Amino acid sequence: MALIHSIVSLLEDPMKQFSELWPLPWPEIVVVTGPFGSGKSTFTLGTGAAPERTLVIDFEKSQKSFAQQLPITYIDMQSILAERYPNGYKAINLYDETVEILDSVETGRFDVIVLDNASMLEDGLLAYVESHAGEFGHSNGQYNSMSGLKWGDVKNKYAQLLTRWASKTQMIFIVVHLRDKWAGNSIVKDAFGRPVQEPKGKETLDMLSSMFLWMEIGPGGVPAARVLKCRLDRKIFVADPDQAPADVPKRYLKELNGEPGLVSVPILPLRLPKCTWAAIREYMRHPADLAHPKEGEMPSDAQLTDDDRLKLRAIISQSEAEKAAVEKLKLEQTEPRTQAALLQYGKTLNLEPADVGNALKAKNLVPFNPENWERMKDAVKEFAENKPVAV
Repeated sequence: MALIHSIVSLLEDPMKQFSELWPLPWPEIVVVTGPFGSGKSTFTLGTGAAPERTLVIDFEKSQKSFAQQLPITYIDMQSILAERYPNGYKAINLYDETVEILDSVETGRFDVIVLDNASMLEDGLLAYVESHAGEFGHSNGQYNSMSGLKWGDVKNKYAQLLTRWASKTQMIFIVVHLRDKWAGNSIVKDAFGRPVQEPKGKETLDMLSSMFLWMEIGPGGVPAARVLKCRLDRKIFVADPDQAPADVPKRYLKELNGEPGLVSVPILPLRLPKCTWAAIREYMRHPADLAHPKEGEMPSDAQLTDDDRLKLRAIISQSEAEKAAVEKLKLEQTEPRTQAALLQYGKTLNLEPADVGNALKAKNLVPFNPENWERMKDAVKEFAENKPVAV
């Protein structure tokens, strides 16, 4: 109830236009998954969009309590199906009714469209493809002998539908259930023998989504989320990498190789310790530092995907290289640049003072000049490496 009150209080403030809420371009297709009670439905209604400009298509009555308290446009698919199919409905009936409703929505009428829970829609989509094989240039016999062919058509049709519906609104939410992950004919299990779970329809949704969040209940009941995918980033044109804005991390500037170009700075961490749209907009203003995550911004080792590990390894390696370069610079800046110091450096290389002098003469570095310090050290080092070994 407290979560509902927080939404109501937010909506009582003077309303901004949806486009005015965002420091950066907002995600257009948002996929949300997670266990029951993790705050998925609340999250879909918390963008800041006016409830009058929000359409919720509810497949399992999960948002009915919100609809009773907020002036959203609410469509209860179970009630519609019960009325039209009093003797029971099939998955394809749910699919047909949903497509008819969404295709009839006027473009621009709503800022936010929510499909909750769209896992049921995917089941209906599968039934549709199986009964319309010819539409996809295939036969039922091919589907029966090659299941991969059928699932390829399901994914393509799903992508076509979501893209079409997303074009009608500013943001569309796809809320999906978790399911056990299968490999071949067996369920994948973790190190403790528990079934590994994954979002239903993950491949297609991962391909299409601008943002993909796996919500969880954080400390104190605050909703948190693992960021499975995020296409949001800050695009910054850098005219001169040597004089780039201070808020552009150096590791991204190195990609320019000293030339003008566009830098993309990721904004979200791998985990949102507080999964609200206010928090996400704050990351848009002040992107996360992936090399130095704050408390709660890192998933546990068990939750990290292979892609996460590769990304972190690259970021950490770059960060360590930057740190080493800074330490080297500090050392060089504090190093005394005197003749005595240069002679001492030569001594560490087993050179006599005369040898140091000869090394400088060979490189035309005489008389001694502190501004040529690095060149003099290189000359001494090179002399030591090439000096004949006494027998």
